[in-house]
Amino acid sequence: MYNLLEKLRKGEQFTDSDRDYNNRALVSTLKQIHDELDTAVLDAYGWPHTITNEQILENLVALNAQRAEEERNGLIRWLRPEYQAPDQIQATQTELEGILAPEKPIIEPAEQQKWPTQPKAQLAAIRDLLRTTPGNWTIHQIAAQFKGKITQKR
Repeated sequence: MYNLLEKLRKGEQFTDSDRDYNNRALVSTLKQIHDELDTAVLDAYGWPHTITNEQILENLVALNAQRAEEERNGLIRWLRPEYQAPDQIQATQTELEGILAPEKPIIEPAEQQKWPTQPKAQLAAIRDLLRTTPGNWTIHQIAAQFKGKITQKR
């Protein structure tokens, strides 16, 4: 599959066998997903989309050296301190500089629905909820939309 992806990226011609496999494995879709992921990562680092692989490597090496220096000076940028360092006293920095924490809207249910008993129906209920009221939902906000006690399984 990835050999075919490389052919696709290089613009090489597919053989009949390649075309058949591409149609079954959807390598073109895989390429699109990889391209979107690459773009999202470049945006997250604030790097231009025209950057070369060599420049990416240089930037990562420099960033690694910067983070290592920070850690030597006692600044550790935990992404999830409660998981990564649960036994340590957490520093006040829980967010990366320049990155704002997303707001979590509180969504009050108009009317709580009954929680379905079957997994397929449960997924459909959640899907329907998210389709009718788009936004960023937490697990607890979704659970609050349904009647009954919130259990670990639910």
